[in-house]
Amino acid sequence: MTSRKRSRIWAFYDEIVEDKAKVKCTLCNSLISRSGFGRKASTTAMLNDVKIKHTEELKNLEKETLRKLSQNREPVASTSSSQSNAMKIQQTLFESFTSTTKWDTTDTRAKEIHKVVAEMIALDNQPISMLENNGFQRLMNILKPKYQIPFTLMYSRKYISEVVIPEVYTKVKNAVRAEIAKAKAISITTDIWTCTNNLLGLLSYTAHWLDEEFGLQHRVLQMSHFRGPHTADNIRSVLSDLSVNWDIDTRIHLVLRDNGPNVVKAINDSQYVGKGCYIHTLQLAVKASLKEPNVIDVIASARKIVGHFNQSATAQEKLTQIQKELKLPEHKLVQDVTTRWNSTFYMINRLIEQKRAISLYITDNPSTANLQQLTERQWEILRECITLLKPFEEVTKITCSTLASIFEEIPHSMPY
Repeated sequence: MTSRKRSRIWAFYDEIVEDKAKVKCTLCNSLISRSGFGRKASTTAMLNDVKIKHTEELKNLEKETLRKLSQNREPVASTSSSQSNAMKIQQTLFESFTSTTKWDTTDTRAKEIHKVVAEMIALDNQPISMLENNGFQRLMNILKPKYQIPFTLMYSRKYISEVVIPEVYTKVKNAVRAEIAKAKAISITTDIWTCTNNLLGLLSYTAHWLDEEFGLQHRVLQMSHFRGPHTADNIRSVLSDLSVNWDIDTRIHLVLRDNGPNVVKAINDSQYVGKGCYIHTLQLAVKASLKEPNVIDVIASARKIVGHFNQSATAQEKLTQIQKELKLPEHKLVQDVTTRWNSTFYMINRLIEQKRAISLYITDNPSTANLQQLTERQWEILRECITLLKPFEEVTKITCSTLASIFEEIPHSMPY
């Protein structure tokens, strides 16, 4: 007579008397090796065989086992510890088999993670190819071992971009549409530009309104490829279509735009009231003030100095060493961008901070081509530029905030 078997997996097997190292499946009559005799024998192969071939029968066994456990469970004392222990149920046989099984892509738990991954890609402006990164896959394997990137890596991009992200987009769009439907009056900010990386024309369309609790709300409704030339008629047509598509065409209070002639004409020829962007107008005014002949020459010389250090690692190393010797902040010089006047302010400000280090470098390297010392008068002009531009830089910071409103601009716009 055989000994009592402790594992419930024996419900599916009979021992073979002639060969104790093997068992016979009662469901399909297959022979399974136990990899040894007596205490050395294992039930692992038996478990795997049932898991693969007889999943439904295994589930039924679990249901029956849980039913019997429920019927035989006796009441316990009402102490907190005994109640806690009574609530603990040993991991089921089926769960132990499937603990390492990856979720199917359509599993509700996997779909929830698909959604969060897609949201992360959108919020952090990450490429979909990050799904193929070893670091991301290791992270997911530790956080959720049962989650797998959808199918093959090549298919995962398509699945995320064509299935998951569109689902997230539709959900967010419907939520924004529901929010904006409650607004009685809406202001629009819009801009159009050409991306230098791929030469694509892009248009942004953002709605601003006050909610029922008088809180300022804003949502980007569109950021899309602008096809065709940037003529006033094309811009006006696109803006009109967007307002109709979002069902806000009759509730637009104001369209805030830049001062480009094509955009100005597009809004003026439409049904909407348009106003120029305060910051853009300020930008044009400051840029005009920097076009004085003496100022233009000094700024050009300043750009040449900055460019020298930004284009030469050796020059930057020497400058850093001089900064250490003079106990100056070890800051790199700032290159300005012609379309942003405040970047010129930051460039000049950094040059003045590093005047001693720059002057000493030029003195120690007289043979450096096209690099000359600034005269004391030129340094004085740069200091005067800082005095002039400092208030505008402060105003720009204040009014560029997403929470800035008209009352913060009026004091800086009123004549003294």
